[in-house]
Amino acid sequence: MELIIGNRYVLIKQLVSLTEGFIYSAKDMSLRREVLLFIAKKPWESAADAYFKSIGEAARIDDNRFIPILDAGIDKEYVFVSLHACEGQPLISVLDQTVRTSQDILAIIFDLGRGLQEAKENHAAFFSVTAENIWSHNGTYKFIQYWSEDAKNRQGVRGLCFLLYQLCARSSEIPADIYDLEQQIRTSMKDLPAAHLQKLLAIVRRAMNGEESLSAFLFNMHELLIGQEALPHSGLPPKEAGPMEKQEPVLTEEVDEEPEEEADEKPAGRTRNKTSRKVIFITGLSFICLVLIAGIMIQKTRGIDHAHVRPSPTSTAGKDQNPPNNSGGEQQEKPAVTPTPKPKEEDKGANEQPNPDSDQPADEDQQPDQTGSDPEQAEVAVPDLFGLTQQEAEQLLLSKQLKYKFFIENDDHPQGTVFNQEPAADEEVPKGTRVTFWVNR
Repeated sequence: MELIIGNRYVLIKQLVSLTEGFIYSAKDMSLRREVLLFIAKKPWESAADAYFKSIGEAARIDDNRFIPILDAGIDKEYVFVSLHACEGQPLISVLDQTVRTSQDILAIIFDLGRGLQEAKENHAAFFSVTAENIWSHNGTYKFIQYWSEDAKNRQGVRGLCFLLYQLCARSSEIPADIYDLEQQIRTSMKDLPAAHLQKLLAIVRRAMNGEESLSAFLFNMHELLIGQEALPHSGLPPKEAGPMEKQEPVLTEEVDEEPEEEADEKPAGRTRNKTSRKVIFITGLSFICLVLIAGIMIQKTRGIDHAHVRPSPTSTAGKDQNPPNNSGGEQQEKPAVTPTPKPKEEDKGANEQPNPDSDQPADEDQQPDQTGSDPEQAEVAVPDLFGLTQQEAEQLLLSKQLKYKFFIENDDHPQGTVFNQEPAADEEVPKGTRVTFWVNR
């Protein structure tokens, strides 16, 4: 006998058991298509509205690391969520069938971590990220259930560390002791360079102790993937030699070592160059003298002509006039003085940038008000800036319609990255609120 859910979905086969429900392959009779169907016990009446609201928020996530949500509803004492049918199978069922290199495992963790960051921006980052909640197909990995909260040790960076362990051990087991986790990673990823392996273990240790934010975790994972040494990285390209370093050294003439013909040609060339410069200089000087003489002649002519012309009242209104000449002679008009133009002001934006060698905060008044916010606007969550560069942090805050100021100080964190912020990440604040962050020098 077929089991029908919501008078629409026919269950075919159970695929995986999750913490609070099951995933089935199913047939949508209304649209005649294959789907994945999540089924769980119906939540309490007081929690039902919040549950379906979280499903609606999760459905807005547009990222290929999440299986799209098609439909949701309630059938008697069950709640169901219809998902797009994907080729492949749950990762938990093929963990022991695939041998992966250390580089492949780090790439999987980094990619799913980026998906977790996308969910966090949509306020949906409290689901399990361990192997039983991952769908696998030909090297692509997607989250299955991402609308309800799971156990904290399976969320965020801790969940990613447990997923790292599962991929290394090729087992669904979740270790109870961090020592067992580190030992398994050390054994399985021994093909990594020693410095990289030590850095990875330090990242895992901080994450399990709650001392590593998601952005910092992703930053450090990226460093390992691109093969950088386990040293602070500024994010800047290698320094190139300056113009003076690239110049060829100036060689002094050694007449004895040169052929006689070349020695004779060089003085002649220099003489011609000097003669040409003299001719150009004399020609230019003569032209300037002619221009000055012509200007003086024109100015005198204008002065004589203007002496017979009575200035109009409008041209002299509001100006100081010269006293009349009582001698009866013609009064010669004074030549107009052209004011010396003031140098243009340089772009203030360039001069008002904070000095990177000082610990003074950036000027708050220089930041353009891009928020257009008012006190009645909705609140936003403060993004997590830890591990971002100054420019990335600024762009992220502006995209959230938040103002900012920053300090550049010395710290033990990676050079050129954010190591502290206020208010803290995920704190709800009104749009237009100013967020302060600190960047390591």
